[in-house]
Amino acid sequence: MNASCIAPQTRSTRLTFARCVVPSQPERFMSTRSSPSVHVADLEIELAYLERPVRLFKRPLLDDFLQEASKLAELVIFSAAVEGYVREAVSMLDPGGHLFAGRVLTRTHCTPVDAMLAKDLSLLGRPLERLVLVDDNVASCMLQPDNCVPIRPFFGDREDRELGSLLPLLRRLRDEPDVRSHLRDTFQLQAKLLGGVRGMRDQDHRHL
Repeated sequence: MNASCIAPQTRSTRLTFARCVVPSQPERFMSTRSSPSVHVADLEIELAYLERPVRLFKRPLLDDFLQEASKLAELVIFSAAVEGYVREAVSMLDPGGHLFAGRVLTRTHCTPVDAMLAKDLSLLGRPLERLVLVDDNVASCMLQPDNCVPIRPFFGDREDRELGSLLPLLRRLRDEPDVRSHLRDTFQLQAKLLGGVRGMRDQDHRHL
């Protein structure tokens, strides 16, 4: 697939922050579930192939987080959801198009690996040393684990403050010449992914 899936970067030294604001599963930055005390959805999306609208609940601090993050980095949506759903949600989340400016990748841009969908960050056409992916599914990061910031799943908890903890990390990464060394030391995702693969292989051998 062509590496220039999104518009060319206008500032070569700027950090690029890719993430799944509109995921295929109800996790990360918005949720299709709400806490028991919340009944009014933040957004509702009408899709032709569904009888009822999809009700979305924003992760707490989301709007403020996006505004602040946009000052630190170029924002990109990379979701494993279908394109129609993603673009509808993004148009409601960013009606003026100022935050994402059409920088949206969806399921068609994901790379199948066994039974999983990986997100190949090289498709963004940005320097990998300046690119950060936030995801709650480490399998999405398997092709470039040292670019990933893992985030806890979001299921509609109104007390969730995960986004607040992301901003200090982004500010730190903005000044890093290569974000991968810092993220590798902090999260060690590559080692965890390799450990998971070894564990599955050992389990398969025990069942032979």
